Amino acid sequence: STVSGNSAGNIGGGISGPGTISLTNSIVLGNSAASDAEIIGTVDTTGGGNIVGEGTDTDASDGMINASAEDVFAQTYELADGTLAGGLADNGGPVET
Repeated sequence: STVSGNSAGNIGGGISGPGTISLTNSIVLGNSAASDAEIIGTVDTTGGGNIVGEGTDTDASDGMINASAEDVFAQTYELADGTLAGGLADNGGPVET
């Protein structure tokens, strides 16, 4: 799924809601809100393959759970288990970023 081009007056321009939001092979970016433009809430990305934009209120203390190594984030998040989930960067590997 792609969630883009949405807006909210306060928070969660892309996705906002109670309960757990499960994302697999999804793109959530290019949304706008006064705060937390992309996602506000508990997000489970176990399935991987997600691209999540900047301004997402989903770090370990706010609900990001089960982040996959296949996910790409515009920001770096520290998960509850201490794992860092981060954005694309030049980490010295063979693939240019």
